[in-house]
Amino acid sequence: EKGFRTPGGGGRGRRTGGGAGADEPVGQQALPGTYKVVLKYKNESDSTYVTLLDDPRLGNRNTIKDAQALLRNELKKSGDQLVEAMDLLTEADNATKKVETYIKEMSGKEIDSLKKTTKKIQDEVKSLRESITGKPQTKQGYGQVPTITVMSTYQQASSSIASKPIAPGEQEKRQVENATKLIEAAVKKVNAFKEGSWKIYKEQVAATKLDPFEK
Repeated sequence: EKGFRTPGGGGRGRRTGGGAGADEPVGQQALPGTYKVVLKYKNESDSTYVTLLDDPRLGNRNTIKDAQALLRNELKKSGDQLVEAMDLLTEADNATKKVETYIKEMSGKEIDSLKKTTKKIQDEVKSLRESITGKPQTKQGYGQVPTITVMSTYQQASSSIASKPIAPGEQEKRQVENATKLIEAAVKKVNAFKEGSWKIYKEQVAATKLDPFEK
């Protein structure tokens, strides 16, 4: 199936090859059936039909796969919101770094004020990101200490949906509900940042007439 971005699955416009644009993420396995494949190049196009067969040793599992897809799509709605929120944090982080470099050698009351605000925004972005993904482990030891975060809860719910060869049950549904609640709370905080301090900061940068955001 068509792939979609998941939280923590890479930034916008990420490329792994030489082609134009971003690589599409890997999608879920399509259900057995007959599909029309269309190939287009410039003004030319052609098509054919492909029949996808399930593993004959396992029998017809369409009912199970449909149930998994239904729950996966429910989780995807929240996942899309979290992807958008994390994109905003990345955008803010990149923009403040650009501002920081832009005004590094400058001075004056207005510039000094902007430098302080830039640092505050960077700290706020860091705090918001860590509230979603957790704080990175800096102490030496035997790997990362497992912690319950918005991201880990989402990833656990996502992996549990198809972890068994049966339709998702109450346990999987609860995991999706828990992930959705945590994501909603995280997105609410990021949106408050977007409409509050981030909006004010962009206005402050623009007021200096040294706006580097679009450069």
